[in-house]
Amino acid sequence: MRSAVAGINLEGHAEMSGVVHVLTKDLEASRRALEAAGFTVVGEQPVVLVTPDDRPGSAAGIYRRIADAKINIRFCYLATRDRLVIGADDMEALRAALSD
Repeated sequence: MRSAVAGINLEGHAEMSGVVHVLTKDLEASRRALEAAGFTVVGEQPVVLVTPDDRPGSAAGIYRRIADAKINIRFCYLATRDRLVIGADDMEALRAALSD
């Protein structure tokens, strides 16, 4: 994929079970670039971005809050600027659990 030629910035990406997840702010330009590169876009998923402190146990505390709220995480990966990208079945509940 030629994201630089398309003028888009990929802030994160991961491959999970044959599906490539792409984190970007410009959805339409990213969709066009992906399709032009031969990818099939199968969906879009809102995510929550969390920047954990750079210390042992910081991410564990984030995941504990999510688990305590009984939220199912669909996927999670690391993006630029040390941010966790989290997709869940219930995005409103996820945002609420992490807003405190």
